[in-house]
Amino acid sequence: MASKKKKKNKDKKEKKLKQKSSKKVTTKKTEPSEKKKTKKKSEVKLAENTVSVPAVFETFQNLIEVMEPISKEPMTFNDQHIYQSEIEALKIIGDNQPVTLNELSEILNISKSAVLKTVNKLQIKGLVEKDKAPSGARQVAVSLTSKGEKASEEIPAYEEKLSRPVTGALESLSAKELAIFNGSLERILAQINKSQAI
Repeated sequence: MASKKKKKNKDKKEKKLKQKSSKKVTTKKTEPSEKKKTKKKSEVKLAENTVSVPAVFETFQNLIEVMEPISKEPMTFNDQHIYQSEIEALKIIGDNQPVTLNELSEILNISKSAVLKTVNKLQIKGLVEKDKAPSGARQVAVSLTSKGEKASEEIPAYEEKLSRPVTGALESLSAKELAIFNGSLERILAQINKSQAI
């Protein structure tokens, strides 16, 4: 009789264990159809972010159109307008004075007649003076006047003001976006230089 009870209790325990095991939650496997849906969504997102070359070129042209008037804006000094070509010449003269017209032509990479024209304009504005070069040989050397020295001191502030709209826009980008943008520009410039060198 005791053995029958033991057997009965054993059967009950086994039955309970089977019931518990049947109630265990099984991990849901991703169906192939769900994987396909996820893949399609990523492909759609990628397609939305794809931009055509003509669209990028148009954006680049718009950027140039916006920057062109900014880059041509003259510096005002003592009620006089000093233009970009004159500013570049002032900077070179200030860093290398006295500098000959030939040297200016080489550094600025422009013709001697264009250099002479720029220097004459700066002389009329009282910013530079011409004299014989120390080396002689009928060379003309150019130096800044005291007025030209003061004008040169204001160039960094002028350039900072000029670049502010662009630097402000760039500062709105994240560090990652800046790195991508800069890397892309460098590759574009390298490719353009390479094609022009051929």
